[in-house]
Amino acid sequence: MIIGALRALYPPFRGRGLRLYRGESVGNRRRRTYGYSWTLSREVAECFATGLHQAAEGGSVLLETDAPSAAIIRVVRGGLHTGEREVWVDRRYLGQVRVLKRYPQRPWRSAAPDEAA
Repeated sequence: MIIGALRALYPPFRGRGLRLYRGESVGNRRRRTYGYSWTLSREVAECFATGLHQAAEGGSVLLETDAPSAAIIRVVRGGLHTGEREVWVDRRYLGQVRVLKRYPQRPWRSAAPDEAA
């Protein structure tokens, strides 16, 4: 399990709990099978919710949680996307995860070759 490996690789998080956001598919929300990557930025989470996740069956959701420090594995410095403000969490320690917004399913449209540049 990747969570166990991350916990073994990094020292325990020492700090207060954090309010976190995540864009997620409706199916993962129903099963509570959230990924480990969350963000401090609501705007970044909305981008994920209105991106590829919205093409999933049932659409997508914008999630919010007040993660206790026990759930936090690491606050990532940098990240793949500018301003992402990524936080890795162990979902087993999350309390209430609230749905802030729902997005209807829509077909995925990738950028045309001339738009991608």
